[in-house]
Amino acid sequence: MRKIGFSLLAIFKACSRFLSNLRGRTLADIASERVVSGRIWDEFCMSLKSAGTSLNFPGSPKEPFYKAEGNRYLSRLARAGLMATVAHADDRASVIEREFGFYRNVFNIPVES
Repeated sequence: MRKIGFSLLAIFKACSRFLSNLRGRTLADIASERVVSGRIWDEFCMSLKSAGTSLNFPGSPKEPFYKAEGNRYLSRLARAGLMATVAHADDRASVIEREFGFYRNVFNIPVES
């Protein structure tokens, strides 16, 4: 069943690219359009909201402390993802130290003296 699902998604992706090429639009054009229109931000927020609903699934802890920890961890993952893909996405200005320092702070990795 899983293989069928992935196969259908691959076919959909190929058809979508083919239709875009017929219309004379590249993937970069489509991505730029999504950024300019603000649709990409809406999609990101909806994805983050759906990830947050996993904190309310049956079987998840109901205590306030664990709910707060789940929200805090989710916000750290979102921040790490945004920093990696938006703030530090420039290959010409990448700095390993800066990125490691960020992840060290996000995931509370102790600093060795």
